[in-house]
Amino acid sequence: MDNVIINPMKNFDFKREPKWLNDEFVRKMILDIDNAKVIQDEFIMNNEGRAITPFHLPRTLKKSKLPKEEHNM
Repeated sequence: MDNVIINPMKNFDFKREPKWLNDEFVRKMILDIDNAKVIQDEFIMNNEGRAITPFHLPRTLKKSKLPKEEHNM
Protein backbone atom coordinates (compact mmCIF):
# COMPACT_ATOMS: atom_id res chain seq x y z
CA MET A 1 0.00 0.00 0.00
CA ASP A 2 2.94 2.35 -0.50
CA ASN A 3 1.40 3.94 -3.60
CA VAL A 4 -2.05 4.58 -2.11
CA ILE A 5 -3.16 8.13 -1.37
CA ILE A 6 -5.41 8.02 1.69
CA ASN A 7 -6.27 11.73 1.84
CA PRO A 8 -6.04 13.41 -1.60
CA MET A 9 -6.68 16.90 -0.21
CA LYS A 10 -3.79 16.71 2.26
CA ASN A 11 -1.61 15.17 -0.40
CA PHE A 12 -2.36 18.09 -2.72
CA ASP A 13 -1.86 20.71 0.01
CA PHE A 14 1.51 19.42 1.15
CA LYS A 15 3.06 17.75 -1.90
CA ARG A 16 1.99 20.01 -4.75
CA GLU A 17 4.55 21.74 -6.89
CA PRO A 18 3.97 25.34 -8.06
CA LYS A 19 4.61 24.30 -11.66
CA TRP A 20 1.52 22.05 -11.60
CA LEU A 21 -0.69 25.13 -11.66
CA ASN A 22 1.02 26.49 -14.79
CA ASP A 23 -0.28 23.62 -16.94
CA GLU A 24 -3.03 24.77 -19.35
CA PHE A 25 -5.24 21.77 -18.50
CA VAL A 26 -5.01 22.58 -14.79
CA ARG A 27 -5.62 26.30 -15.38
CA LYS A 28 -8.78 25.45 -17.31
CA MET A 29 -10.00 23.16 -14.51
CA ILE A 30 -9.45 25.90 -11.92
CA LEU A 31 -11.25 28.44 -14.10
CA ASP A 32 -14.16 26.07 -14.80
CA ILE A 33 -14.60 24.76 -11.25
CA ASP A 34 -13.67 27.74 -9.07
CA ASN A 35 -14.06 30.63 -11.54
CA ALA A 36 -10.52 31.68 -10.60
CA LYS A 37 -7.59 32.47 -12.86
CA VAL A 38 -4.06 31.18 -12.29
CA ILE A 39 -1.73 34.11 -12.95
CA GLN A 40 1.54 32.26 -12.36
CA ASP A 41 2.65 29.38 -10.15
CA GLU A 42 0.58 29.64 -6.94
CA PHE A 43 -0.72 33.16 -7.58
CA ILE A 44 -4.45 32.72 -8.23
CA MET A 45 -7.04 35.47 -8.66
CA ASN A 46 -10.66 34.71 -7.72
CA ASN A 47 -13.71 36.10 -9.52
CA GLU A 48 -13.83 39.07 -7.09
CA GLY A 49 -10.30 40.14 -8.04
CA ARG A 50 -8.76 38.90 -4.80
CA ALA A 51 -5.68 36.74 -4.57
CA ILE A 52 -6.21 33.23 -3.20
CA THR A 53 -3.81 30.40 -2.45
CA PRO A 54 -4.06 26.77 -3.57
CA PHE A 55 -5.31 25.99 -0.03
CA HIS A 56 -8.51 27.86 -0.98
CA LEU A 57 -9.25 25.70 -4.02
CA PRO A 58 -12.37 23.54 -3.70
CA ARG A 59 -12.18 20.00 -2.42
CA THR A 60 -13.44 18.52 -5.70
CA LEU A 61 -10.60 20.15 -7.58
CA LYS A 62 -7.99 18.95 -5.09
CA LYS A 63 -9.30 15.40 -5.34
CA SER A 64 -9.16 15.38 -9.11
CA LYS A 65 -6.13 17.60 -9.51
CA LEU A 66 -2.85 15.93 -10.17
CA PRO A 67 -0.31 16.67 -12.88
CA LYS A 68 -1.35 15.38 -16.29
CA GLU A 69 1.50 12.87 -16.24
CA GLU A 70 -0.11 11.12 -13.27
CA HIS A 71 -3.45 10.99 -15.13
CA ASN A 72 -1.72 9.54 -18.22
CA MET A 73 -3.27 12.23 -20.39
